[in-house]
Amino acid sequence: MNVNFEAIEKAWGKPKKDVLDELEEWAKANQYIGKTVVFENDLTYTELLDKIQELKKEN
Repeated sequence: MNVNFEAIEKAWGKPKKDVLDELEEWAKANQYIGKTVVFENDLTYTELLDKIQELKKEN
């Protein structure tokens, strides 16, 4: 997964870790049990949480 964290940090005014933590909290808060919620690129909330964990491990 190719993510430009420099652009994210500049746009959000926060370091990568804070952005990923906020995104993870949002995904957990909006996760629905028994429902598949799909994003534009066909990610479910569970897959999104997995991707966040992968990104956190990269650095």
